[in-house]
Amino acid sequence: MRWPVRRIAAVFLALLAQPLLAQQPTLLEQASGVTAVLQAISPVNDSIVWVTGHAGVILRTRDGGRTWERLTAPAGDSLQFRDVYAVSADTAFVLSAGSGALSRIYRTTDGGASWERQFLNGDSAAFYDCFDFWYAQHGLVVSDAVDGHLVLRATADGGATWQPLPATATPAGPPGEGAFAASGTCLVVRPPHLAWVGTGAAGRGRVYRSADGGATWTRTLFVNDSTGIQKLAWAFDRPDVILAATDRHYTAPGGGGRGFGGAGPQSGPTGTALYKSADEGLTWHEITGGGLPRLFGRISVAVAMHTNARRVFLIGNFGLCRSDDGGTAWRQMDPDDRRVGNGQGGYNCGVYVSPDNPDIVYTVNTSSYVSTDGGNTFAGFKGAPGGDDPQQMWLDPTNGQRIFLGMDQGATVSLDGGQTWSPWYNQLPQPGQSLRHTQHHP
Repeated sequence: MRWPVRRIAAVFLALLAQPLLAQQPTLLEQASGVTAVLQAISPVNDSIVWVTGHAGVILRTRDGGRTWERLTAPAGDSLQFRDVYAVSADTAFVLSAGSGALSRIYRTTDGGASWERQFLNGDSAAFYDCFDFWYAQHGLVVSDAVDGHLVLRATADGGATWQPLPATATPAGPPGEGAFAASGTCLVVRPPHLAWVGTGAAGRGRVYRSADGGATWTRTLFVNDSTGIQKLAWAFDRPDVILAATDRHYTAPGGGGRGFGGAGPQSGPTGTALYKSADEGLTWHEITGGGLPRLFGRISVAVAMHTNARRVFLIGNFGLCRSDDGGTAWRQMDPDDRRVGNGQGGYNCGVYVSPDNPDIVYTVNTSSYVSTDGGNTFAGFKGAPGGDDPQQMWLDPTNGQRIFLGMDQGATVSLDGGQTWSPWYNQLPQPGQSLRHTQHHP
């Protein structure tokens, strides 16, 4: 069975692939052997992980990250391999992103000894961003919009052919609409036939959903031309219930700022809102009232496991709020502790819940904090030796002892619930680079 986590940030890859030890994990420094930017990761199991990046880099480990093999696709030395899908130690697909012929798909079935180029983009207007697979034989790849429609191709034969889907399969969009090609996160599929595509640019952000393997698509959550979706959250044991946070991404000249940080406007609409879907993202309704404070600027939301998606946490400049009935009624948590809320006027924002215990809650500010009583009180959790600000946290939904913490200048990993952490000064990113995105993929 494939590992339930895919495309986590590259700095996390070596430690994630190590087996979980019972009480006292042994953390080993590991090196990739390359200096190129790494952008995509696909673990198969505890031992086998594939990683891709710029400068044609393709890496594979078969021993949990202790050693890494550099592999090379034909004529791929200058390509940016921004997505990878691993099937086994021998079989993997890689996607290079770029305009025209820079967008390609390769497949190997012999562990990288040889590669087959399965797709070469012949449309100079297309820019392929990311791909994903329901199964090894069935996959989907998406490009930025051409002539007002996203470009989609599907394979049902393991990539031997990538057939274009009709332009009418996706709703018409504005000129310049596109997906995000940085690390293959714009497209997510779930067996047997579900798929979602998130887009941006062109002054708006939208989510498309397909329930028939990409044959037809429906635009699901769309607010307006100046408001985008900044956060999606759901519980691993109730993926049909999804929470979405929105933020205004455009303000007319003289309008006073978009509210990403700072206090935000004092009255009137802010563009910040919380939406809920109970049917896997097909329909949405806005959550308001019930004690929920006025929302503005940057917010983050988390849904606790083992609560039937009833317990929800929401954090913002206003502090931390909790609902125990799926978002109908809310109450402020630990209002006197100003650390429990956004940091630096909204620059730091995040709330996360342990998959093992809904009473264990983590927040990030200029440091990170933890509550073991459902958010009533908090204590310091993990800081950084150089004063770096935390930007992102991830907890393994199958084991809350595995924690990944992304900071201003890198990342650190704990395999024992935060008792011990991986070495700090062995980061893959260059000094000054921050890690701001992780993704879980079932």
